[in-house]
Amino acid sequence: MFPIYYTLKESVGNFDAFVRSPSGVATTAVSKYWKNNFDITNEEGLLTDWIAFWKIWVIGDIVVFGFCPMWARLPVNHIFSFMYVCVLSFMRGGTTTAEDE
Repeated sequence: MFPIYYTLKESVGNFDAFVRSPSGVATTAVSKYWKNNFDITNEEGLLTDWIAFWKIWVIGDIVVFGFCPMWARLPVNHIFSFMYVCVLSFMRGGTTTAEDE
């Protein structure tokens, strides 16, 4: 699941490179995924995406499968999915500096 997020984010952010070399964009995306989750030299720590995943989805699954009626499970599940993608976007989004503006 996570490499898919990174690949889509890299493709949208660098569409010209994606058109020229989709495999190159996928390689860059997977390397960013690896750095953010499994590289011990990463200053943010290991498994940051996975920890965020568990913080949202443990509660989400309890709510969806424990408290929601059958007809509401799919919409509530989509809400939790949207929240998780927002969290990943805020965690991995770039910061704007004076030079960028």
